[in-house]
Amino acid sequence: MSHAVTAKDAKGVNFARLVRSEYIKLRTLRSTWVLLIVTVVILVGISALFAFAGHQSAGSKGAIPESTLHTAPVTGLTFGQLIVASFGAVMIGGEYASGMIRSTMTAAPKRLSALLAKVLVLAVTALVLGIVAGVAGWAVAQPILASKNLDFAFTTDGVPGIIAGLGLYLMCAALMGMAIGFLLRNSAGAIVTTLALLLIVPIIFQLIPLDAINNMSPYLPSQAGQEMTQISTSGDKFNQWQGGLIMGAWAFVLLVAASIRLKSSDV
Repeated sequence: MSHAVTAKDAKGVNFARLVRSEYIKLRTLRSTWVLLIVTVVILVGISALFAFAGHQSAGSKGAIPESTLHTAPVTGLTFGQLIVASFGAVMIGGEYASGMIRSTMTAAPKRLSALLAKVLVLAVTALVLGIVAGVAGWAVAQPILASKNLDFAFTTDGVPGIIAGLGLYLMCAALMGMAIGFLLRNSAGAIVTTLALLLIVPIIFQLIPLDAINNMSPYLPSQAGQEMTQISTSGDKFNQWQGGLIMGAWAFVLLVAASIRLKSSDV
């Protein structure tokens, strides 16, 4: 019996076990469910409000174009990204504040496997959250638009793509928050930094009347990433794929920086 236990222990903690551990930690926190539910409610609620605005303006001079109404499932993106990105930051900042990160890194001394497990669990959670919220937003908008014959099928050209884009955008935003959480190791600082990058910096860039700044604006994560939720883009902007790649590059670079800090510093 003792030999069997020793053999089992000798296997150590593999990646699958780390992923399972991170999943258990994530789903057993009350704050996780509160943030996820609030995100869905906000995204779906804004979709409903946008559909109602389309319903009210129908037939008037300032009516919202029907093609624009097709983006109703993703109109809450700006607010949803702030919650999801903050969630990623708090997820890591909370571990440093509680000291739980030491237990995690003791179980996974190579550290990068623990980071990858956290990335995988958070990425899947945020992706599914975005897609579920997008589908729910589409479903809620239909009865509001139907009385004016503005309702549209889920298979309408571009609709499935923007809902998938919503999920991918929220996934990248959450991973950016997580990476910044690893870099700063403080929940409040990570939240402020992440929200500044996604929301405040684009506003500042718009207020500075310099060509160099204006040319840089499309490469900001939120500016580029939002193209992922556009059914069509104008010629002077990135298309959906290009915007997604830029948003993904921001998340990737920040995660690389986080992994370097994690490997080179004490927890």
